Amino acid sequence: MDRQSRRFAAAALLLTALLLAPGGAAAVGPEPATPFRFVQDPDAPPDPELYDDAAVRDVRITFAQPGWPNLPGCNRRLGGPGGGESAQAVDAHARLEVDGVVIQDVGVRCKGNSSLSIQGTKKPLNVTVDAFVDGQDLWGFDVFNLNNAWNDPSLVREPLALRLLREFMPAPRLTFARVTVQGQYVGLYHLVEQIDGEFADHFYPDDDGLMIKGDSPDRIAFDSSTLNWLGEALGPYKEGYEVKGAASDADDGYVALRELTRALDAPVGAGGLSDAAFADGIRQVLDVDGALWYLAGQNVITNFDSYYVGKNYYMYQGRKDPRFDFIPWDQGLSFGLFGLRGPGQGGPGGGGSPSATADPFAQEDEANRPLIRRLLAVPAYRADYVAHVRAIRDAVFSTAWIGEVGQAYQDLVRQAVADELAAQGTITGSFTMAQFEANLRQDTTSGRRGSIPGILPLVEQRSAYLDQHAALVAPDLRLDVQSHAPEAPTAADQVTVRAVFAGSAAPETVELRYRVDGGMELVVAMARDAGGEWAAEVPAQRAGRTVSYAFRAGLGATDGRAAFFPEANQVAPFGYDVAGVVLPRGERGALVINELLADNAAVLADESGAFDDWVELYNRGAEPVELSGFYLSDDPEDPFAFALPAGQLAPGAHLLVWTDGDVGEGPLHAPFRLDRAGESVVLATRTAIVDQVDFDALATDLSLGRESSGADAWALCARPSPGRANRCVGPEADPGPGAVYLPMSWR
Repeated sequence: MDRQSRRFAAAALLLTALLLAPGGAAAVGPEPATPFRFVQDPDAPPDPELYDDAAVRDVRITFAQPGWPNLPGCNRRLGGPGGGESAQAVDAHARLEVDGVVIQDVGVRCKGNSSLSIQGTKKPLNVTVDAFVDGQDLWGFDVFNLNNAWNDPSLVREPLALRLLREFMPAPRLTFARVTVQGQYVGLYHLVEQIDGEFADHFYPDDDGLMIKGDSPDRIAFDSSTLNWLGEALGPYKEGYEVKGAASDADDGYVALRELTRALDAPVGAGGLSDAAFADGIRQVLDVDGALWYLAGQNVITNFDSYYVGKNYYMYQGRKDPRFDFIPWDQGLSFGLFGLRGPGQGGPGGGGSPSATADPFAQEDEANRPLIRRLLAVPAYRADYVAHVRAIRDAVFSTAWIGEVGQAYQDLVRQAVADELAAQGTITGSFTMAQFEANLRQDTTSGRRGSIPGILPLVEQRSAYLDQHAALVAPDLRLDVQSHAPEAPTAADQVTVRAVFAGSAAPETVELRYRVDGGMELVVAMARDAGGEWAAEVPAQRAGRTVSYAFRAGLGATDGRAAFFPEANQVAPFGYDVAGVVLPRGERGALVINELLADNAAVLADESGAFDDWVELYNRGAEPVELSGFYLSDDPEDPFAFALPAGQLAPGAHLLVWTDGDVGEGPLHAPFRLDRAGESVVLATRTAIVDQVDFDALATDLSLGRESSGADAWALCARPSPGRANRCVGPEADPGPGAVYLPMSWR
């Protein structure tokens, strides 16, 4: 029996009913609590959007201590092809001013490695607004980066790369910044979003997950973070990766990382996945489609200072979707500044083949690139990767798109760049204004860097190479009709999703891939009717949820290609919102809500040992009640939140449902939590609300229950009685002896 089966079996033993005397008539709960909602001061101006790539922020930093730019950690150098030790950077106290908004006592430190080798004062910086003052932030953000474009005379490579990638996948946001330090203008920077909680809130809403940076935490080293299996001990993983976010103070993050590498790279004897089991098994721990998008994006824009070099990326493991997703990071060497490395090649410049003709299937045979090697070995995943490469190439990787966006960026920042030249004598330590103006459209040379490819020539050459690549020929297939019915579904509605395709390359299979509120992707095979329409069903979902979906069309084993509709299936899917449903009040039956506890600190622990909130149901009738067909919820307009499991509740028996939001713990764990400040609890069928309790704020370990089980009147219970007869009134109120749990009768 596997772990999940054991958990459900244990929970089934706790699906219990204490057989007590039947209660009286059904009760109506107390009057609904007066709703309270925080309302923002209508006269308060909204915070500006920090990240706006059509803006140039004015950023002024004044350090409290002397010594800039020679603060600790500001003079690191790349220690050779294999990497080198880094000096320790520390947060220095500083005053921050952004567009006139002043924040005292922030933390500023130098960041990066090779970018610190720049001549002069234009050091790359990390700003931590709450380093010394808890809760302090700038327009909702507490950390951001000031990148110095150290190797890019055009000063727009990183903005272009991030803007392009965000068309298809989560990627950091960016704005431009004129940076002044200690009263002296330093130059134009890229103010880039940190991969942290605020980033997660934007791309993975309401999901407090785990971040892992694919980089050695204390040195720069190629091949430090390749996702190879390093054994059971966590020490080797800590040398090549940095855990951030929810598990940064524990080993949990490194354990999760180790299990990912086990699935990707470990031998079968160490728990790894065989080739036969890999395609299905890897999807349990890795968002495969997200990883393929990441690899496609880095390859097309030739940012090989990434997983391709064995470092320089992030992964996010959410709570809604517990699989790792890939996030691009540090895009400053895109568009030809870092060549693709091969076996035996390397060095700070990347080495390897020319970027314009870099193989889209590079490293697929390399042992220390398991992410590429094993994913591309699965025909379906290879087809998906090819589809994503085509999508990026055809939609945005063109001289027209990149020329227009790049020129707009250069026009926006030109004055700030000219002012940098006037103040510093050079741009970014070594470049001239002529090089800034030219490098978007033509190659240039630098005494420090040597030959630097022009962005548009590189794009033109690479586009031509990818256009001619036999594996990247696009199928003649388009989505002709897309629909879902009903168009405005409620929580009561199953939704039928339909698709009709046109073109000469008719699909042999079509999958509907959908997510509910950003949760784990679900895959449903669509069926085709005689008229060529493909259809699949999405089960009814909770009110207030958003369902996003896309189609994957497979062209069969002979063709081997696939296509996604929409192409940007990760960030711009089709979708619909689920509205609430208003059910009538039905006649109360034998099954009623009997007691609830909204803040459980010490009353009763569930089977995992957690003191979670609970709702108790009671059969007040003379016959067993079949629970299937009943639903429990904390929202009258979302009455179908939790379907009670099939089984019979005996007359006079109590049933405890844990309202902890953790359905993975067993069949009596509901997907919602009670609000101790007060809300509603609803018992419903598909056609009516059969019982409802509206309660005010409840103190810790104080329950609300019927005065006796099944009685009409309700009272606060100083001594809660989960699974036992209610005794909520009078000086003698006492829950009695310990509960004796008896199993339900299962069908």
